[in-house]
Amino acid sequence: MDTIEKLKILSDDSQYDLACACGTNKDDRRRRGLDGKWLYPVSLPQGGYSILLKTLLSNACSNDCKYCPLRSETNVRRCTLQPEEVANIFMEYVRRKKVFGLFLNQLLHFRQYCRCP
Repeated sequence: MDTIEKLKILSDDSQYDLACACGTNKDDRRRRGLDGKWLYPVSLPQGGYSILLKTLLSNACSNDCKYCPLRSETNVRRCTLQPEEVANIFMEYVRRKKVFGLFLNQLLHFRQYCRCP
């Protein structure tokens, strides 16, 4: 699976983490870019906002938390982005002036960190 295909899957799966998803007006809410990736506006201290690319690093989880759409027992395509892939993708988006920041998220892989029964 190539990097772009992995990014599409992981970016789509990041929709389940609602951090930065809601806002008070249409400019504060997450939205999809032209390529379908989730873009997240972030308010800046001096006013205005910047756009973040949000993606999971991996959707491969060994836990089976019943509330989670990405739990181990669901039938989803699993993949993991390597650090070099993330860096290359992000720098390409920056060069194109599509984003100005990166919001990475990771599923828990280890049972000891999970709060499920």
